[in-house]
Parts: sequence; C-alpha cells; structure tokens
Amino acid sequence: MLQEDVEDYDVVIAGGGIGGLAFACGLAGNGRKTCVLESRPNLVRSKRGLALQPNGLAALDNLGLLTQVLGIGKRTNSVAWWEIGHGKLATFDYSILDHPHNFLLTIIPSDIRLLNPRSPAQFSFDDNPERTRNNSKRRAVKKGRSTA
Repeated sequence: MLQEDVEDYDVVIAGGGIGGLAFACGLAGNGRKTCVLESRPNLVRSKRGLALQPNGLAALDNLGLLTQVLGIGKRTNSVAWWEIGHGKLATFDYSILDHPHNFLLTIIPSDIRLLNPRSPAQFSFDDNPERTRNNSKRRAVKKGRSTA
C-alpha cells in the first residue's frame, strides 16, 4: 500500500443519514477528524420526508446545526391522523408542549448533505461506493489498524 493512498481519521462512520451526519458533526466539533462513508454514489431525491421531533431538534441545537436545519425544513405546529373511510382519528398540537422546540420539522433526507459542519477541515464525506468497497483509493487508518 502506498502512503498517498492512506488518510488518517479518528473515527469512520458508516452511513450518511441524519444520524451518521449528526454524529460526525458532533465529533468534528470536538476536534475529531471524522470520515462518513456513504454507499449511494449520488443524492437520491424522494418524495418522503424525515420528521424531526422536539427532542431531535434539541439534539441538533446542541450540535450547533439547528439554524441550518431550520433553513432546509418545513415547520409544522400540528399533525392529524386520518383513516380512509372513517375520517379524522386524532390531532396533536405541538405548540402546547413546554419545550423550547415545540414544533415538528420535516426535511427531505437528501437535503441533509446541504448542512455544513462546524469544523469542515475535520470532516470528510465519501460517497463513492467503489472507493469504499475496494479500498483502493482511500483507506481509513488509525494507528496502523485498518478500519475501512
């Protein structure tokens, strides 16, 4: 293995979803050199949404990401559940919660890649599945032990 084929990371995270990216941002904000590996080679837009509840919003706020997430999401104060042929089953009003983030935020999952971590120099995102699978271009190595 050639030295230029190796990059050193403190932590390698498998999966570039909201959990993996939030974890990586938190670690990068604490000075850890972090790499996120994602198997999909391209952004996959979909019509599904990811609903972030008040405690999830609080976690993103603690990571310093809430302002950015609010910019890519749609805020909702109440939701309703319906049954076909039977009408409305229930309604929930988030605004009555005694919580600093008393609302629901819906984002498109692929839009989470628009977020910028607090320490971009400590954060790497690799969405090339061939490079990840073959380890020919990049290997995540910490103290001589391969982790990818």
